[in-house]
Amino acid sequence: AERQQGEMETKEGEPSPVRSPKSEHGLYLFCCARNGFPTAALEGNGVDGRHPVYSWSFLDVAAVVSQISLEEFCGPTAEARMKDLAWMGPRACRHEAVVERIMRHRPVLPVRFGAIFSSLESLENFLKTHYNSIMRFLDQVTDQEEWGIKVLLDQTEAQKSIFSTILAA
Repeated sequence: AERQQGEMETKEGEPSPVRSPKSEHGLYLFCCARNGFPTAALEGNGVDGRHPVYSWSFLDVAAVVSQISLEEFCGPTAEARMKDLAWMGPRACRHEAVVERIMRHRPVLPVRFGAIFSSLESLENFLKTHYNSIMRFLDQVTDQEEWGIKVLLDQTEAQKSIFSTILAA
């Protein structure tokens, strides 16, 4: 069944977040994708390791989010946490894992670590404002793959090879 504007989809049996005008919680945005990926892609917890991942739909775009404690990501101690590898590492890995699960089923617009919205309303306003750009990007990356390459070079051996090739010519 197609989701309608403003509908949430969670893994079966998971509680749905509630709208709250003033909350200690925010929404952590992992990525945007077209609606229609399987709910199994939402399995697992979000960036904090506690709250479930779900999607919030606006037209045919799904924002993949999870609830987070604003205190953990904002405020006076947040900057120090962002520099603490022991705190940051597991969260960055969970962020990447969520994006990769969605990417197995749909092209995604990944969002950098730490994109937080204060409410569903602010997320929806973001999606409304950037809808055309998001859809253009998703159209461009459809049927494309992203590859990362790491090259290790022994500089001395490379120089020897280059010089011997030049001298042989």
